[in-house]
Amino acid sequence: MEDRMNRREFNAKLLKSLFYGFLVVTGLTAFPKKAKGDFKANCPRDYYCIKKCPFEAIGIDAEGFPLINNEKCVAWVEETKSFKWRKCGVCLKGCPTRALELYSEDAD
Repeated sequence: MEDRMNRREFNAKLLKSLFYGFLVVTGLTAFPKKAKGDFKANCPRDYYCIKKCPFEAIGIDAEGFPLINNEKCVAWVEETKSFKWRKCGVCLKGCPTRALELYSEDAD
């Protein structure tokens, strides 16, 4: 017996993959934000940001949430005490809720 998926199953998986890929590339989210400006309510704690940070600038706090080390993060601008995600932003690109943007609003 062959262990292959039929054309309908293949097309459904392909469409789903393309949809999620589109969301990641465009920065849109399939998951609505729970509370505007509330980082902890929006963070899925999947640690995508920690795995993807090329500078190892993100750790975990005592409650299990991501915590950015501003000294290591290249997106942190000390003069303005804010993040400029155009400088890097790799941690944001795959996050389904983009919760780190809210974290940066809370950090101000």
